[in-house]
Amino acid sequence: MRRTLEGDPDPTGLARRGGVHRLADAPRIGCGVDRPWRSTLAAPDDPAPTHRRFLPGHGLTLSRGLTHWPLRRALLAVPALAALALVAGFARFLVLTTTAPADPARPTDGIAVLTGGAERVETGLRLLRDGQARLLLVSGTHPGVTLSDVAHLAAMQPEDLAGRVRLGHEATTTRGNAAEIAAWARAERLGSLRIVTAGYHMPRALLELHRVLPDVALLPHPLLPATLRQAEAATRLRTWSLLGREYLKYLAVWAGLVAPAPPPADGKT
Repeated sequence: MRRTLEGDPDPTGLARRGGVHRLADAPRIGCGVDRPWRSTLAAPDDPAPTHRRFLPGHGLTLSRGLTHWPLRRALLAVPALAALALVAGFARFLVLTTTAPADPARPTDGIAVLTGGAERVETGLRLLRDGQARLLLVSGTHPGVTLSDVAHLAAMQPEDLAGRVRLGHEATTTRGNAAEIAAWARAERLGSLRIVTAGYHMPRALLELHRVLPDVALLPHPLLPATLRQAEAATRLRTWSLLGREYLKYLAVWAGLVAPAPPPADGKT
């Protein structure tokens, strides 16, 4: 009768030979590997691979990679998919920044200009002069800017703008622009607005405005700044740095990491 190391009978037929337990008359397991499986009780002179795992109740081991490989692939796929989503989103963002003005011949109740460049104010004044709207708000103007200064940009007389153009001096951020525009639109009871700002700024501006003016039709009128119209603009690092920063700000607003603009007050700015 075979006996174990302690001298007890071996009812299972598992005998120790050469530091390895062999399973007598047991079917061989493994994808065509013609050798018996080893238990976890390998002798010191028979080093066992460190990547094997014990199967409870069977005294057998299996390769750890067989069970961990799908998990590893899933963990590697998460950052890859996240990076792919960021790249795809940035490509979509670039398309939005170069989109032509929406329905440029359609009149609206008002025009809202988000300051940041002289071309924006000039464009808003030109649209007002051409009869595209009856009211205009220039949001985020410097406190020292007057109506005469604004009229000079469009070669118009200040009296031509009186009662039609309002200068907002409170906003210092895009969120502030949205609050200022919303308060003005509510006070004037405007049902549609044409939004004038730079193309790269338009996605974030519209996102902020839609949140505070969900019942107002917003028509984007993006502009391509002169620095981005230059032939060598696409080869400049500062161009991509500008677009990248604006894209990240847009994502932050979209994800709710930036608090939305406060609800508009019922009163003139």
